[in-house]
Amino acid sequence: ERARAGMEAWTEYDKKLQKRRRAVNKDPSDALALQRLGEMYFEVGNWEEALGWFLKSIHIDPTNALVHLYCGIVRRNLKDYVEATNHLKEAEFLAPDNLDPKLELLRLYAETKDESSSKELLGAVETAAAADGASLWFLAEVCQEIGRAEDATRLFEKAKALGVTSAPELAAEPA
Repeated sequence: ERARAGMEAWTEYDKKLQKRRRAVNKDPSDALALQRLGEMYFEVGNWEEALGWFLKSIHIDPTNALVHLYCGIVRRNLKDYVEATNHLKEAEFLAPDNLDPKLELLRLYAETKDESSSKELLGAVETAAAADGASLWFLAEVCQEIGRAEDATRLFEKAKALGVTSAPELAAEPA
């Protein structure tokens, strides 16, 4: 039963992948099609392949904050920390109200043991999100993930005081 379910999932993945490949072949200058194809490889952790498609997308549309975010995550996973930082900071610049680049920078700083940058960013994000329970909750989860238990506990308590008692639901991705 589990094997059949796994096979079905891979079959669906392959159909979606082929659909996205056709879209790129139809119009290789479509930045969104390139991004969506990169996302397929991103989903399964094929970092090199994902990066190639994301970089092609950025070449066409360098103002796409989401693609810079993806590149930052991919580069962090490839241990290319300088480029990861550049992409994540660009994503943060292009979408200053988006929490995701900041959370990914915290993960990167933890991985590179950059305590100074980590503390500074954590303080800035916590201050900016002071009245946003959902953002505080997500920040707490990342702190927990990267081993900042005291910060995580404090942030979970702040989120709970604002009425958030569990991880907020995220919007579903389009097909």
